[in-house]
Amino acid sequence: MCLLSFIKIGDQQIFTSNRDISHLRPKALNIQAYKIRKEEIHFPKDHKGGTWLAYNQKKILFLLNGAKENHVSKSSYRKSRGLILLELFQADSITEDWNLIDLTDIEPFTLVAFQKGDLIELIWDGIQKTTTQKNTEESHIWLSSTLYTQEEKKSVSAIFNSKNFSTSEQLLSFNQEYNYGSIKDVKTRIERVKTTCHYQLIKLPTETKCLEILN
Repeated sequence: MCLLSFIKIGDQQIFTSNRDISHLRPKALNIQAYKIRKEEIHFPKDHKGGTWLAYNQKKILFLLNGAKENHVSKSSYRKSRGLILLELFQADSITEDWNLIDLTDIEPFTLVAFQKGDLIELIWDGIQKTTTQKNTEESHIWLSSTLYTQEEKKSVSAIFNSKNFSTSEQLLSFNQEYNYGSIKDVKTRIERVKTTCHYQLIKLPTETKCLEILN
């Protein structure tokens, strides 16, 4: 997950995300429902069995590669970040398990969690964890530090914050307009990478709906 936006409209919490990925990476499975430890979880599954987003009526979790700053990747890590997401999703309290989970030798990442009305940003930078509660009455945007420079992140965030979104369709249009190809400077663009799909999750009091748009 490389660009994630959040707005609240009435009793709806609306998340919209872009997946920017190399076309050389093995194709992931589309969103399906899985039963894990008696809990039904909806998520797209990557080739390692993990995911970059998961949801049910109780919880929503998104993963972005990298922490606040970009990092130099090692040749291998102990476990996929997508598997860490699924482990945390199964917890009764994501934040409690976040405080306990061992992330030694796990590549840096950012998680955005929504549970029991709370919107929480969880960051692992390879050394320490950071937990930040976000105001759900405000709009928020995240861009992956592994693909976007600090300047690109600031520029897109400024445009996002200048908008007054009143519908989920407007938010989806924003994400579609600001895809990898349009954000990146031609000099820094990685040719094999593109925005392959968009997801929009709408959390309502009685259901969570997900729209999956493949490019």
